[in-house]
Order: sequence, then structure tokens, then C-alpha cells
Amino acid sequence: MVFLFTVIFTAVLIIQDTVQVARVQKERTLKYTFLGAQDLAMCPDGSFIVSDKLDYRLLKFDRGGRLVAQTGRRGDGPGEFRGPGPLAVREKAVAVADFASHRIHLFTSDLAYVRSFSAPGAVLDLAFDTHGSLWAAILQNASRDNLVKLTSEGRVEASISLRHATSDFFDNMFLFDIDAQSTIVVLYRFVNRVEMWKTDGSFVRSFEISGFPAKAPRKRLKENLTVPEDDIFSALCLDNAETFTVLTGEYTVSPRREVFEISKTGIPVRLAVLPAKSNQVIHGPGNRVLSIENDRTTLTLYRLNWQR
Repeated sequence: MVFLFTVIFTAVLIIQDTVQVARVQKERTLKYTFLGAQDLAMCPDGSFIVSDKLDYRLLKFDRGGRLVAQTGRRGDGPGEFRGPGPLAVREKAVAVADFASHRIHLFTSDLAYVRSFSAPGAVLDLAFDTHGSLWAAILQNASRDNLVKLTSEGRVEASISLRHATSDFFDNMFLFDIDAQSTIVVLYRFVNRVEMWKTDGSFVRSFEISGFPAKAPRKRLKENLTVPEDDIFSALCLDNAETFTVLTGEYTVSPRREVFEISKTGIPVRLAVLPAKSNQVIHGPGNRVLSIENDRTTLTLYRLNWQR
């Protein structure tokens, strides 16, 4: 384990010496305390939505950080949650997956309830494509078709058979996002592997991200059960055609604080080191980053000033 950490530490140090580094400036922390902020998503107008898993609510804030709408309560009925989790937004729609169930709820951009449906498995992540279709990352051990396109009624319209899906429950856990050019970027959480696809199902490429371990070390919980010690990557977002952004996990110099922009060939090109550990990050307007922090109770806005 010491040898592995030394290799990782050295590799990431080399990367940090070759990428463009940002000076991170804290602009503000929202004057709102969450119970367990699980995910956040940026709306086209610069407002953003947060799912609070422990408060069973969706909350919408304007671009100045003022709470403008909220919905949800604990339950299994229409618009109710066992715990809201992954989010996806587009101009007039919001989708949210419900924790501990296979349900996905649809809302308007003002958080008015529209409908619910059942997904074909536990939902790990959600994203809308440029045509407004909803895609979901589904955790299914018995299938490689874990990335699915859903109709507004929840029917599977198309699926992608990921090339690195296995029968291992943890190795199959992944994040994904879709850019304006209809490119899907799939990022595995516990394995250093990226897959790129088009929304028409055509494969683009697959690669590792330079400077990170091939796979998270495992620890034994029971005689026949081993689990990853921690994740390699914690969050993913796309905001342009050239790069994608990842929040690193534990296997780096500053765990859960390093936000890398990665080229679509797997090379880190930019780095911002946040002053506090983050659970989730997304890009905001004007070189800004929104970060869920402090055990998922606060949301902080940072400005990134790139050094020349």
C-alpha cells in the first residue's frame, strides 16, 4: 500500500507540474444549510437546482444564490421521495432519481410536478441530450447495457453496451455526461477508465486518465466480499467540446479538492485545488465552480483565475 501511494503521489505531482493551474478565489457560501445535498445541476439561465437527500426536497436558487422554488417531501407518492439523488436539467425540464427506489420524477423548470416512472434498475446518474431525451446510468450486474435512453414514460428507447462493464458490482459504477456535440463521456468511479460514445450508439474511444491508479485498492469486509477502499473519481461535468472536468477522489495529493480539466485523449490540462473538500462540483458561468462541501451541508461558489 505504501508503494502504491508513492507511485500515485509521484505521478500526480508530475501532472501538476505540467498543467495550467488556477488561483481559486472564494466568492460566497450560500446562506442556506442543507441536511444532505446529494447533487446539483446548472440551468441554462444560470440558476441551479440542488437535491437534498436527507430533507427529501429539490431546491432551486437563482444565479445570485436566492432560494426561488422548492418541492418534495418524504414518501412514495407522486413527487415524493425516499431521498432525491442524481439530477438532470434542460431548458424546461428537471429529472431526478429517487434513492433506494427505481423511480425517476419529472418536474418543470419551476419544480412543478409532471410525472414519475420506474427505471430498469438503480439509477447512478442522469443527463439530457441535445434533443431533450433523458439518459440514465443503470446499475445492472446481469447486463452490459447499463447506459440507457428513456422515453418520457420510462420505456427504454435505446441502450449502449459499455465495453468495460463486468459482473463486478463496484467496477460497474460510473458517472456520465453529454456535451452539445452529442458526445457521451462515461467515467468509472473505482476504475481508471473513460469511454466516449455518440448518442446514436457509435463508439468513439476509450482511455485511462494519466497520473491515476488503474484501479482502486480493495479491502475485505467479509470472507467472500471485497469492496473498493475509496473512489478514484467523485464527479464529472462537461462544459465544452475540448475537455471534461473531474473531481478527484482519495488517490491524489489533495484528496477531494482537485478539480482537473481533462482532454478527450486523457491528458490533464488544467487544475484547480479547492480550499475545502468537495462532494460534487459543476461549472458555473464566467470561470466559476459550484461545490457541495462540509459533509453535504453547504454550497460554495468559487472563481477560477487561470495563471498564464
